[in-house]
Amino acid sequence: MIVCILTLTGCQKGEKKDLKDKVNQEISYMSVNLISLCNQLNNISFENYYTKTEEVVKDPGSSANISGNSMESSSKKMGQEESKNSNQNEVSEGESNNIRITSIKSKRILGEDHSQVNWTGLQSDLEIFYSTWNSIILDLYQIGAKDQDILNFSTKLDDVILRVKEKNKADSLTLLADLYQLIPNFMRAYSENNTMIQLQETRAHILVAYANLEKKDWNVVSDQVQKAEDSFQNVMGDVDFIHQKNYHVNKTYVSLKELQNSIKLKDADLFFIKYKNFMEEINLL
Repeated sequence: MIVCILTLTGCQKGEKKDLKDKVNQEISYMSVNLISLCNQLNNISFENYYTKTEEVVKDPGSSANISGNSMESSSKKMGQEESKNSNQNEVSEGESNNIRITSIKSKRILGEDHSQVNWTGLQSDLEIFYSTWNSIILDLYQIGAKDQDILNFSTKLDDVILRVKEKNKADSLTLLADLYQLIPNFMRAYSENNTMIQLQETRAHILVAYANLEKKDWNVVSDQVQKAEDSFQNVMGDVDFIHQKNYHVNKTYVSLKELQNSIKLKDADLFFIKYKNFMEEINLL
């Protein structure tokens, strides 16, 4: 009987650990994709380069016209050697005598039209996230997340879909940031790793600041960035974590202070640049 009890207890612990690991992966998925959805609303990408293919139609009169069909695909960050080659085009000629020119373009914030949103692509990504959420709900209930938090997430996610359908950018950003603020609550239901929770709290505050930039509410932006710093100070108080990732923690904090210092200039593009730098750094922790 004792052997059976010990075996059953061991199985239960193993199942609980497996569920925690699964929920951790789901939380990571939610974090990455909510940030991506927010970024899409301002044409911001954490990737520095992308490849672009354009089809050039040969004109017998010697001039070439570029057709309206162009394809873009994202590319990961590239080193200096790849950047040096970015000015070179790869040219191929098809059976129709049209020429396809593939080139490497840099992603940028300055000069980008942040008002032009790819609503079709955003709706597609949001629908994928929505279908995944239906599976995540069951695991969150099982692991002990608060019913009200799960209900709030579902309700706000429905609202996001409606606002995106209406092409309401300001409300879409606000609701997506609200969704992210529930992630630390979900983590508290199963995790004792306060440092990881505080990192998510830091991101959540930065996203609220980012969302309020659309409303030009610089007071809220400033307040939320200060709250982000307060949360990150808790991360810096974890001696063991600092010992393991001292360099990246310091870089993240410097990026956060740079973001904070940019607020007084009240320039959206400058804030976006600092925001991108900060998010890239904190994602390394």
